[in-house]
Amino acid sequence: AYKRLVVPQVQRQTRAALTKAAEEASITVFLENLRALLLAPPCRGQTLLSIDPGFKHGCKLAVLSDGGELAEKGVIYPRPGEPATAPASTTLVRLVREHKVTTIAIGNGTACREVETLVSGLISKGAFAPLRLKYTIVSEQGASIYSCSPLAEKEFPGLDTNIVSAISIGRRLQDP
Repeated sequence: AYKRLVVPQVQRQTRAALTKAAEEASITVFLENLRALLLAPPCRGQTLLSIDPGFKHGCKLAVLSDGGELAEKGVIYPRPGEPATAPASTTLVRLVREHKVTTIAIGNGTACREVETLVSGLISKGAFAPLRLKYTIVSEQGASIYSCSPLAEKEFPGLDTNIVSAISIGRRLQDP
């Protein structure tokens, strides 16, 4: 009776209690994350360079005006350890200076750390002088889903979904 009835009952009760505790803990973590996201201060009134990093298809760039409008778009293919005169670096410097960008938003997906290394290296070398530039890492969650949606197609007709994803990342920083 012990093996057949008691042990399975205790196992079911223990598993049910642990599952309930895990569900409550996950809801608490979700609420904390959502609260932090919704209470994040907006980065309004600033011109942004938004980067959706990637290896295979390159890093998609979108310069957004202080109102969130697309000013210029592009793609770069940065390589680790390349000099500041490489095409990826010169494109970044040109876009920042030409549009007087104040903040760079980098998506936290694939190749995020490599792009962060490139941007922080350019900032520390003074490549953007006299502009005082800063960068931040922005969550990409949901950006690709939005970029493929009918709403995005209506707002940006004929624009590549990867560029729309970069725009979404920048707008998320402008108004979380």
